[in-house]
Amino acid sequence: MAVKSGFKRARAHQRYRLKDGTIVPGVTTIVGLLNKPHLVAWANKMGLQGIDTTAYTAAAAGAGTCAHEMIQAMVGGPEVDFSKYTGEEIEAAQNAADKFRAWLEKHEMLTHLIEEQMVSERYRVGGRSTGTESLTAGWPSLTSRPPETYTPSTSYR
Repeated sequence: MAVKSGFKRARAHQRYRLKDGTIVPGVTTIVGLLNKPHLVAWANKMGLQGIDTTAYTAAAAGAGTCAHEMIQAMVGGPEVDFSKYTGEEIEAAQNAADKFRAWLEKHEMLTHLIEEQMVSERYRVGGRSTGTESLTAGWPSLTSRPPETYTPSTSYR
């Protein structure tokens, strides 16, 4: 007799395929498999304060995703569909977007890729660029580094 689990298998929202059609995992999936011992202490602390970490992280993730989309829109990406977010998520995201906008007003940036899907045949992993930019001034610590030190794009070469 088959035993049914109460858990639903999470579907990947993004599929990465090699040239031959083989599906490979994404960087986020691989990183998610890593042991993160510091999260145990954090979850314990939150629990002792009566905070539901599942709800807390879901809310933070929503705000983070909204902020990410707002910033993408500022640099040439698609417009944000705010109907996907709560008022609290939008308010929290707006703070991050405002800070990025203030930074952007003081710097010249040319965006080359926004959320471009990449797959490494060599390492058999996929992912999306969060943006590839050329900064003409104001960020020498990034522009002076050799390209192979950038992440996550390093895996896709």
